[in-house]
Amino acid sequence: MKIHIAFDLQDEPTGGGNQFLKALRAYLRSVGAYAERMEEANVILANGHQWGPYLFRLFLAKRARADLVIVHRVDGPMAVVRGDEVNRIVDKAIVSFNSRFADGTVFQSRWSRDLCITHGMDANKHQTIVLNAPDPSLFYPPVRQMVGDSKIRIVSTSWSGNWRKGFDVFQYLDKHLDFSRFTVTFIGNSPIKFENIRHIEPIPSAALADELRNHDIFLQASHLEACSNSLIEAMNCGLVPVARNNSSHPEIVNEAGVLYEGIEDVIAAIDAAAKGRAGYLAKITQSITMECAGRAYLNFAKEVSRASLTRPSLYEFLVTWASWKLACSPAMFLRLRTLVGKPRHR
Repeated sequence: MKIHIAFDLQDEPTGGGNQFLKALRAYLRSVGAYAERMEEANVILANGHQWGPYLFRLFLAKRARADLVIVHRVDGPMAVVRGDEVNRIVDKAIVSFNSRFADGTVFQSRWSRDLCITHGMDANKHQTIVLNAPDPSLFYPPVRQMVGDSKIRIVSTSWSGNWRKGFDVFQYLDKHLDFSRFTVTFIGNSPIKFENIRHIEPIPSAALADELRNHDIFLQASHLEACSNSLIEAMNCGLVPVARNNSSHPEIVNEAGVLYEGIEDVIAAIDAAAKGRAGYLAKITQSITMECAGRAYLNFAKEVSRASLTRPSLYEFLVTWASWKLACSPAMFLRLRTLVGKPRHR
């Protein structure tokens, strides 16, 4: 079985989906299960709402090959995670593609699956849950001894500068954390300027992994995440996680770190992680690995291939294409909402 990933993978620093799919492609190549061209694949993996540029080719392939499998990896719901109305139309496009083109759905966490189904995703379609995993050649623990008399080093990362990525917490810590005991580094794009927190602009994955290994605690401050790649990458680099007690974070952290509610208890959570660091490190699971994730994708694709597969009609293609084009045009979406919402005059 050969899988092709229908996604424009980028080498430069970008979002978590790109990072995971690059690592998955590397794994599939290593086991001889990756097709470099879509035409050579038995299974095509589509991601979230980024299938739009490939939709016509997917339609033609589905019509030409009755045995072609499309697996759809989803996250979100986007409107919930990103907290804005425009992404409701993105969610509708995701549901449209999933119902008309996908033969199976990969959710990234139980939290995301349950919420996606609540927001319209087909609960009866073949589905599985596979947590994200990092590239093991980059994200691995350091070989070093704990230093008891030095400052505890905290790090956090976010490619997105969206305020919901936890900048309320970063802003609070920048003013209230005891920087005689701790250092804090933020890597990524930030909408605020820090006074005490060290800020590093986005860097490539290899440099990011090296920077992570120079720290002790990873702070996950995001309000909602379907499955945080940055959190999993940090745990694989041997950092104790301190994460908000929401969305998928408890599923990932389990007993290997400390959960907190917000600015009212984040410093206490950091203190607890610092004091119990050795014990938490011993509990970091090794099940969140690319080998486990890659095998799960392959096994699920084989399972789906034995089921009845979709064969979208021209009408279904046009409906899905229209939903994607609307999702790509937030201004058009808002304009339509305004027109629909206006009262009719007689």
